[in-house]
Order: sequence, then C-alpha cells, then structure tokens
Amino acid sequence: MIFIRNAKELLAYTVIIFLFSHNILGKEKKDFKKSYFGSILAGQIANYRNETDIASEYFDYANKFNPENKQIYNQSLMSLILSGKVDEAIKKIEKYKLLSQEETYKSQITDLLLFVKLVKESKNSKALSYLANNNKILITDKVKPILKAWLADDYEEAKSFLKEIEYKEEGIALSNIYFHNLALVANFFDKKEEAFKAFNEGLKNLTLDKIRTLYFYSIFLNNNPQFKDEKKHLEKFYDKNPDHSFSKFKKKKYDETFIIKDSKNGVSELLYTLAETLYGQGMNDTSIAFAQISLYLNRDNSSSNYLLAENYQLIGKKTNAIDSLKKIKLENYLGWNAHLKISDLYADLKDFKKAKDYLLKLKNLESNSLDVYYKLGEQYHEQKEYEKAISSFSTGI
Repeated sequence: MIFIRNAKELLAYTVIIFLFSHNILGKEKKDFKKSYFGSILAGQIANYRNETDIASEYFDYANKFNPENKQIYNQSLMSLILSGKVDEAIKKIEKYKLLSQEETYKSQITDLLLFVKLVKESKNSKALSYLANNNKILITDKVKPILKAWLADDYEEAKSFLKEIEYKEEGIALSNIYFHNLALVANFFDKKEEAFKAFNEGLKNLTLDKIRTLYFYSIFLNNNPQFKDEKKHLEKFYDKNPDHSFSKFKKKKYDETFIIKDSKNGVSELLYTLAETLYGQGMNDTSIAFAQISLYLNRDNSSSNYLLAENYQLIGKKTNAIDSLKKIKLENYLGWNAHLKISDLYADLKDFKKAKDYLLKLKNLESNSLDVYYKLGEQYHEQKEYEKAISSFSTGI
C-alpha cells in the first residue's frame, strides 16, 4: 500500500497517474523519459507552490522535448506570463508558428499574446482586425468595447465602440471601469469637456476603489486649469483620508505623474483595471497574468506593480511582493503605502533592520505620522524591545 504523507506527495502521485492514464506524453525517447517526466512533475509542483518562475523553466524544457503536446505548451506560456516573461512567451509563439501549422498551437492564450504583440508594436488597425477575427481571446467580452476604443483612429470611432457597453449606470458591476476609461479615452483624444464630465460621473459616491480615477482627475485639473473641482471630490477625499498615500502625495505636491501618451498605455491601463477586478474576486493567478501583461505594455504603470504585490502577499510570496513594491518610487502617489507595505513584509520575514529602514524613510518625510510610529511600536514589541515600543506608541498617540 502506498501511503501519501503530505499534499506534495499527493500532487506528485496524481500528476504521474494523470500523465500515464491520459497518454499526454506523446512519443518520447526512452533515454529521456525520466528527464521529461521529471520536468512535467517538477513544473506541476512548482505551480502548486506558486513558484511560477521555476515552473516556466520546467514546462519550457518539457515543451521543447515534445512540442506536439499542446497542454504542456499552454502551461509553459502561462507560467512565462505569470513570472513576468511576457516577451519570452510571445517569442515562443512566434518560433512555434514557424515549426508547424498555426492551428496546432492556437489557443486563447496564444490569441491574447499575439493581440498584445500588435498593441505593443502600435499596429492598432491590425490589432482591431485580430480582435474581430478571434472572438474567443482571453479577455471578457464586457470590456472589449473599451479595448477597441483605445485602438480607434479618432474619438468618433472610439465613441461608437463605447456605445456597445451595457453597464453604464453607477453601481452596476464593472461600471467603474467604464467611467474610468471613458474619461481617459476622451482626454487622450483631447476632448476635455467630455473627459471632465466623465470624471465627475465616475467619481460619484467616491470610495477607495476609485482612487485611480481620482488620481487621473487630479492630473487632469492640473493640466487644464480652466476646469475646477466644483464638486469637491479632492477636498472630500483629503478630509476623510488624511493619512492615505494619495493625500500625502498631493500634500507634498510631487511632480511625478503617469500620463497616457499612446494607445498601448491606454490598453495597459484597461488591463490593470481588469486585473484589479479579478483580484477583488479572489482570482489571483488571472489577476497576476493581466497585471504582468499590463506592465509589458507600459513599465511605468506603477499601479500594476502594486497590484502584483497585493496578489503575491495573498498567496504567500512575500519576497516577490517586496520586489514589486520596490519598483514604486516614494514620490509616486502609491509610494507611501508601498513603503509601509514593504516594512510590514520585511517584519513578517523577521528582517527588522530593513523593516525599520523603510519606516525611517517615511519618518524623515513626515515626522509626525501616526502610521510610522504605530508600526515602529509594533516592530519593537515583536523584538521584545518594550520600552522603545511604548515610546513609539506614545509618540504616535
């Protein structure tokens, strides 16, 4: 009798049974069977442990050995995306298109990546045609009109695409994505009045999940002084959330701003908002995938890095979360929160020196921050430095 002692053994056993029973291994050479089996098994276990970077290497080897196995091919592509190697995934598709008939490798993942490649290369007309001819692309139909709007030649064409959207009323699922992108698309095509109107529609019932829209709204007002914040969206947010990272960003009057300069930046922003929605639904892997593709299209999209960190933290990949957060400058509107989160993560990893260093950076920036003193107190308490903990807590109060 075989005794399965833990989850990893159970997974390994299940994978081996699956491989044999479903005959998905193709026609292997005997001399390499062990290495091939081992690569697939190791890739599955790495995925199970959320080690996508390692999984991508194992699946890539298995796929090279047996390129006719479409399942392993797609797992290899997805592992590359999840580990942030979107460019390598696209190169793999291009390579395999040359080796065999395209239909052999066609899938929702390949459709998505080939579409993204066209967007990256600013081939908007071809991207629109590709989207029209591949309706099973791995993006929900609900946001495809917005996707097409970002690829439009002019605002009239963009508006015609946006009219296809059904969820335009405040409170309806995905309506935040609609108003957010409607304002950005209008501004991108230099339709300032319509952008201003869309921003105000989107900022009704202002909550923290609309902070990204508020950020772009503040940039819009700075760049277009003829428009005023008549509904006091910014003022109301500051009053209600004085310690929020965005409030501190505005208080310090940093110049760092994220501008959508071209359509691929717009698509990057849309994919970020989609990834954020998926994160809220607990679909971490899919959220990570879209956040990585968003960054592939625009490396300056700091919100995607922050979202990656939130996903990584939830699935227990704390060092990955730290790496993503370190890419966000302190001067960014997410910078304060990013530094607090880095400190928390280092404290979780028991690296209290680095945790403290990040808090001291914030203390130097704002000497009377309650957040900083409270977290310093927590960390001193964790290290049993009780007098310092009491002092920090007292200062914070």
